[in-house]
Amino acid sequence: MSDQKTSHSHPIIHSSTPIPNDQSLISKLTFYAVRRHHSAPQQDCRWQQAKRKAIAMQMYDTEKSYVEALKNLVTKYYLPMKDKAVISNDLVNEVFYKIPEIHIHHTAFLISLSQKLSQWDNKQTVADLLLQMFTRTLVIETYTSFVKNYKTGQIAIRLCRDSSSFNKFLEHQVRNHRGKLTLRDLIIQPVQRIPRYELYIKDFLKCTNLNHPGYQLLLKAQSEIHSLAEQIDQVQKDVGSTELTVTNNSLEAVQDIIENLTDLVSADRYYIRHDVVTFQSPSGFKKDRYIFLLNDLLIITTSKRRSGTLTKTATTSVTVYVYFSCFYLRNSSSGKQYIDNAKHKLIMKISLESIYLAAGIFKRKLFK
Repeated sequence: MSDQKTSHSHPIIHSSTPIPNDQSLISKLTFYAVRRHHSAPQQDCRWQQAKRKAIAMQMYDTEKSYVEALKNLVTKYYLPMKDKAVISNDLVNEVFYKIPEIHIHHTAFLISLSQKLSQWDNKQTVADLLLQMFTRTLVIETYTSFVKNYKTGQIAIRLCRDSSSFNKFLEHQVRNHRGKLTLRDLIIQPVQRIPRYELYIKDFLKCTNLNHPGYQLLLKAQSEIHSLAEQIDQVQKDVGSTELTVTNNSLEAVQDIIENLTDLVSADRYYIRHDVVTFQSPSGFKKDRYIFLLNDLLIITTSKRRSGTLTKTATTSVTVYVYFSCFYLRNSSSGKQYIDNAKHKLIMKISLESIYLAAGIFKRKLFK
């Protein structure tokens, strides 16, 4: 009886595989625990929470600037031109086609975004607002109609250039609103804005866990906005606007054609224009260069046509005087596109905060 009890309390284990020693067993259990730990849903880290809020704040700031630009188009250009009969109403409507509607849409969106930020917590997301905004048929039709008309609007502006009253009006607006973008720079912004939302969503996804309440909404918003951007691209191709070809997704285009240029794409950065210019040193030495102007950077490159040496199109030249860290520009050209069939090599990339622009009188005195 005693032998039976002993056998029951200490059963014999038969196995062809040796039992691992304690150290081996601990190692395997530790590996298993680590694997389980990483495969399980993760809680947000503090840096992720802070990063999401920072992206949301940045998106709000740029949205506020965008709405301000649209407001300037409506209140400083569109309405005064109509009231003062600077040009015919038909031309005004062609130039500013759908701008008032876009302004209304984004004013409402900015209010919603402001309310969202005032109640921001770790579970919040902006994806729901983006979906509400950019899945609405009226908003989609407004943007696609604007792009479809863009080339017509630019032709209308060129026709208006023959009017002295139109030119005087633009000069008056520039003098009275120093530091504000020109009509040309303001009116391209609706095309530039849509791809920036997709960049913001990508930034959000990088710091949002799979189990976050807003993750799936972000993916859906990304898909919808990408689809809208593709629609705009297709409309632009159908219209055949070469200017929009450069401007839409322009940061990627600029980065692709300039050798040694990296990290150019950013949600709060956008392309404005580029030109062939002449650099002149105080000693009189001259060189033709390309200048790419972004909202926060000036990029200077050398360039050659793929078929040979660069040949400048006939246009008013730009003379840039290099004097230590200052650049002095005069007689700016019409901003024609020179990107096609050219290879570029980066010379320098300068923050606009480091550039000083000299007034005409000052230039004449300095370089008399």
